[in-house]
Amino acid sequence: MFEFVKCGENTYYLKSFANVGVYYLGNNEVILIDSGDHKKSVADLDYHLSERNWKVKMIINTHSHIDHITGNKFFTEKYGCDVYASEIECVLTEEPNIEGLFYFNAIPIRRLPNGKLTDKGVKTKLLTKDVLPEGFEILSLPGHNFNMIGIKTPDDVWFIGDSILMKETFDSYKVPFFLNINESIETAKMLPSVKGKLFVPSHAPESKDITELALFNAQRLTELKEYFYSICDGRSFEEIFAKADEDFGMKLTPDKYAKSGLTIKSHLQALINEGRITAVIERSRLVYKKVNQ
Repeated sequence: MFEFVKCGENTYYLKSFANVGVYYLGNNEVILIDSGDHKKSVADLDYHLSERNWKVKMIINTHSHIDHITGNKFFTEKYGCDVYASEIECVLTEEPNIEGLFYFNAIPIRRLPNGKLTDKGVKTKLLTKDVLPEGFEILSLPGHNFNMIGIKTPDDVWFIGDSILMKETFDSYKVPFFLNINESIETAKMLPSVKGKLFVPSHAPESKDITELALFNAQRLTELKEYFYSICDGRSFEEIFAKADEDFGMKLTPDKYAKSGLTIKSHLQALINEGRITAVIERSRLVYKKVNQ
């Protein structure tokens, strides 16, 4: 599953469930863009680094989700490197258990996701342009999480986090996780205008041209939002969730239930912000209705 791929003069990435960017600075030092999604991917990445006698100088996290920060503790302890992230994501990277609270609105009923949640994060510093070595660029990619970013290496290779997902991910997850739906749509529409030689999403193959996939993401998210609008006919949240499961066959697990539920709420909130639906309390239930219904 893992493959160490060279994609620029000094730019590499570990091909994994969540791709990890690696940039060679010289003097046997590298920057990591994210740090792995699982102990196995972290161990494989460290193998490739050790084989080349490379040491990690800095970790940049595109965002705070656990599949992007799992290796932070291991690499900081082994190499004494610093970890950087954008505003808000810093706090969540330092305290990854907060992620579970978003999904369950309480202490998680089990460790998320799939048992990979760490007990404690590591000290995380605010990423600014001044911190980055010469030739690196930061791009704001809001939507999937609070303040996700993309990073461009001096080789003109962009690592763009979870800003866009594969078509297969939409087909498999049905309602894949995005925190802010309208921001996610705008980010996907914006990405084709970004200049670069190569784009490496975290959960999709590398591509020289991401236009088709980016616009697909924008379209699919828009279609999902319109679907949820169509069933806001006086249903409660639980009834909307049940209807979506019936229509899509979501094959829910406790983890998937939590993430899908949060994402459905994000679609409903987007519609509320647009003034198209409203939420009211009826018989101790939060009920969603089209405006003027």
